[in-house]
Amino acid sequence: MLSRVQWKIIDALRKSEKPIGVRRISYMTGCSISEIWRQIRKMERMNIVTRASYGSYRRYLLNYNNPIVEPLLRLLETSERYSWLMGRDIYSAIRQLEKYYITGLFSVKGLVLNLVIPRKFIIAVSRDEVGKAMTIREWFNGLYSIEIVEKCVEKSLFSQDIYGINMASPEQAIADSAAFFELDPMGNAEVLLLLLYRDLDFSLISKLTEMQEARYRIWFVMRLGRLMGMPLPSEDFKPKEKAGDPSFERMMTAAFLRLIRSGQISGDKGW
Repeated sequence: MLSRVQWKIIDALRKSEKPIGVRRISYMTGCSISEIWRQIRKMERMNIVTRASYGSYRRYLLNYNNPIVEPLLRLLETSERYSWLMGRDIYSAIRQLEKYYITGLFSVKGLVLNLVIPRKFIIAVSRDEVGKAMTIREWFNGLYSIEIVEKCVEKSLFSQDIYGINMASPEQAIADSAAFFELDPMGNAEVLLLLLYRDLDFSLISKLTEMQEARYRIWFVMRLGRLMGMPLPSEDFKPKEKAGDPSFERMMTAAFLRLIRSGQISGDKGW
C-alpha cells in the first residue's frame, strides 16, 4: 500500500518531462524535503522510482520497466478524474452541474396516480455540461441508471425542489418524455398519462414539443383519452404528416387500459 506522500511523488514525477531532484519534488508536492527523502528511498527499494545521477546531483524518475508503474499511473489518473465526486451522494453530485435539470418520471413522481418507482434519472444538460454529466453517470454506474440528453436548457422550464435539484415542470417532463421515450419507456409512459388526469397548460406543452415524432406521441395519448370522452385538445398536436410508432402505441394502449381498469379516472373530467 502506497502512502499519501508516495502517491504525490508519483504524480510529480509523471508530470515532469525529465528527471528531477528532491527539492523540486518537495516544491511540487508541498511536502518537506526530509519526508521526500524518506519516501523516495522506500520507493527506490520498491523499484517504482529509479535514480539518475549527474555528478554529485541525484535526479529521480519513474521506472517504467517495472510492470506495476503503468497500472499505478492509470489508477492515479482515474482518481483525479473522479476526485470531485468522492464522498458525494447522487444529489450532491448532480448539484455540481450548473446548466441542467432532471426530467422524466423522477421529476414528476409525486404527481402520478400509480405508485411507480422511477428506474432512471434522465438529466438534460447544456452542451458544455455533457462531459461532467457523463462523469457522474460513470461514477454511479451500478447504483443508479442515468441517461444524459443534450438540450438547450435555457429554453426549458424547471424549478428547484427542496433539495436544491432542478426538476422539470410537468409540461416540460411530458414534452421530454415524448421526445426521449426510448430512454425509459415504462417511466415515460407514466409521465405521458398525466395528460389524461392532471390540470396542465396544453398550449405550453405544444410550445415545448418541437419534434414531430414527439407531437405524434402526445396526440396519440390524447386520442386515447378522447375515446373516453375526455375534452383534450388532441388536434393541436396532430402530426402534419402521416406518422406511426407501433411499439409506442402498444405500450401506451396497455398503460392506458391499466389506468382505466384501476377506476382512478373517468371519461368526463379525467378523474
